[in-house]
Amino acid sequence: MNNVVLIILFLISAYLYVPLNRRKSKYYWKSKIDEKIALILIFVIPYVFYFVYFVIAFLFLFNSIYFSKFLVFFIIVNVISSVFWYIFPNGVKRPILKPKNVFEKLLLFIYKKDKYDTNGCPSGHVFHSLTNSLFLSLVLPEYSAIFWSIGILISMSTVFVKQHYIIDVIGGIFIFGMTYIISNFF
Repeated sequence: MNNVVLIILFLISAYLYVPLNRRKSKYYWKSKIDEKIALILIFVIPYVFYFVYFVIAFLFLFNSIYFSKFLVFFIIVNVISSVFWYIFPNGVKRPILKPKNVFEKLLLFIYKKDKYDTNGCPSGHVFHSLTNSLFLSLVLPEYSAIFWSIGILISMSTVFVKQHYIIDVIGGIFIFGMTYIISNFF
């Protein structure tokens, strides 16, 4: 399929997040484990790095033989997660912050920019970061350990900055795995 068409479909599938993220959450799937996990402010750095990681992946993959597959993977994962978010509007209750340092200020900025607590499970940060890790590892296999470490660190950060619950991370991993299987048909 033509990459221009795939880029357009990717942008449409990514845009599905916007209206779904403005809906009121009906479900909050916080577990006892989530209650015991402390807010660890330093993890705001890998959480924000997620956005840079996607740009890096896009740029490294753009002229590779994997670019079309990368886009197809993202389209599938975005559509599957959007359907889930539509059927089960769920979210995460965030802590109240009184910023005292740069990490708290950055996290508060994130909370304010992402003012709705929706689209928790599955975690987009998780399935997108794992997707980036997968495809970057295909293009630059000698750096696979670094890419997978970044994907895992970003995934973990979502829980430590209280943007996601454990079930959201598990859901993100599940959706990533499901998309991996489905994308092999394309």
